[in-house]
Amino acid sequence: MAHRNQDRKDDQAYRRLRLEMIAAERAEVIRLRDADHIGDDVLRRVQEDLDLEEVLLTNPEEGAGHDLSGANRKGDGRDIRR
Repeated sequence: MAHRNQDRKDDQAYRRLRLEMIAAERAEVIRLRDADHIGDDVLRRVQEDLDLEEVLLTNPEEGAGHDLSGANRKGDGRDIRR
């Protein structure tokens, strides 16, 4: 029983920290777009990925079977401006 409680606490801590990281990533990708380092298309793709991960973190029962790796995304990132 104590082990399950610790697992639950660890899971909650991970979710909380990852959600904070997602918020920071959102702010950074907007900053990059505003500074003209990336285009709107890249911004939208990153935001879609962050949205999906956020939904899966806040509703873990919906997360089964979803690939968060981005491996199935179209595009190769060449549209990022340098």
